[in-house]
Amino acid sequence: MKLIIPALFCLFFNLLSLASNPKIDSLKTTLSYTKVDTVRVSILNQIATEFINVSYDSILPYSQKAFNLSSKINFPKGKGLDLKNQFFYYFYAGNQVESINKIEKAVQLFKEIKDDLELAKAYQNYGVLPKNQGDSKKA
Repeated sequence: MKLIIPALFCLFFNLLSLASNPKIDSLKTTLSYTKVDTVRVSILNQIATEFINVSYDSILPYSQKAFNLSSKINFPKGKGLDLKNQFFYYFYAGNQVESINKIEKAVQLFKEIKDDLELAKAYQNYGVLPKNQGDSKKA
């Protein structure tokens, strides 16, 4: 009984912190009023990025929406950022094969559009994979 009450207390506050995230809530509100497609893609990606440290399983729906919209409007940078967010989802879900697939596609897109900053960030993410598999020299 002594352990149950503290455990329930911790669980309650942990769930409460997941339920409300002011930045995510603000981005969702902004998204509901935004009409410009490239801005919508950016906001969807920001929401997905915010979920990386909150609840990784929420990354995928937002990044997929952003990817679909990016494809529809031919916005390659948006697609690259979407793929990078999907990399995080699959990485945290333990699907190394799919995470590699997503980050390699993001790298290719950033090379094509010559976005060196996002390319460097994608390579940095790519380097996490070997380290996660215990190969720190390759990382």
